[in-house]
Amino acid sequence: MSFSKDNRCLIIVTLESPPGTSKDDTWIKDVTFRREPCRKDPT
Repeated sequence: MSFSKDNRCLIIVTLESPPGTSKDDTWIKDVTFRREPCRKDPT
C-alpha cells in the first residue's frame, strides 16, 4: 500500500497472518517514509 500527502510518500508492506495466529490479523513487514512523491502504477 502507498499513501501520498504534501509530496511525501508512505509505503506499507503487509503479510498474511502466520500459522497459529488469528486470520483477522495483518502483519506489517516494512514501512518506508519518503520525502518525494510516490511513483504511479504503470497501469
